[in-house]
Amino acid sequence: IVNADLRFEVFPGAADVLAVSAFFKQFQDPIEAIILGGSSNDLITYTNAKSARVLGMELEAKKGLGFLSPALADFSPLANLTLSTSRVALNPALGIQTSDVRPLVGQSPLVVNVGLDYTNEGTGTRARLVYNVSAPRIRAAGSNNLLDTYEQPRHLLDAAIAQRIGKHVDLKLTIENILQSPYRVTFGQENKDEAVVEERQLGTSFNLGVTVTN
Repeated sequence: IVNADLRFEVFPGAADVLAVSAFFKQFQDPIEAIILGGSSNDLITYTNAKSARVLGMELEAKKGLGFLSPALADFSPLANLTLSTSRVALNPALGIQTSDVRPLVGQSPLVVNVGLDYTNEGTGTRARLVYNVSAPRIRAAGSNNLLDTYEQPRHLLDAAIAQRIGKHVDLKLTIENILQSPYRVTFGQENKDEAVVEERQLGTSFNLGVTVTN
C-alpha cells in the first residue's frame, strides 16, 4: 500500500481545532469480497483484485462554547466530514464480474460524524454523544450478472460517560446503537424492499469498564 497524506490544522483555543486533510492510497492486490453466482445458494469468497486507488479529503472542526457563556465552557460540539472516491482495476483471472468499473469494496464515498463533548476537570466527569452515518458502500462485488450488494446507510447514535474516582480509579459506560438502526444489505445501490439480501435488527449494547492505575 502506498499512502500519502497532507494535513493543515489550526488550534484557536485549548479545546478548539480546525483541520483539513487530503489523502491518496494506492493498493496492490487488495483483498475483496466477491459473490460466486451460478448456484441456488450464492456464496461469498475473498480474492485479490489487481489494484485499487482511493482519493479523498477530510474536514474536521471542534469548538468550545465558553465564548457564548461561562456555563457552557465544558461543552464542545464537533463535526467530521470525509469525502472520497475509489476505483478498482479488476483481475481477469477472477472470472466475469458484473461491474466493469466500480468502487473499492467497503469504501463509502461519504462519512459524517457529528457530536458533543463534555469535560469537567474539577469533577473528573467526561461525556460524549456522537451521531454517525455513511453513504451506501459495496459489501460484496457481483459476478456472472449478479449485481453488487450494498450495505445501506445506518443512523448510529453512541454515547460514552466516564467518571474519575479519586486518583486511581476511572469508570466508563459506553452505549452503542441507541437508535437501534437496522443492518440492511441490498442488490444494487437503491434501497428497495424487493432487493433485500440481508436485514438484521440490531439492539443497543451497554459496556461498563473500570480502569485502575498506580
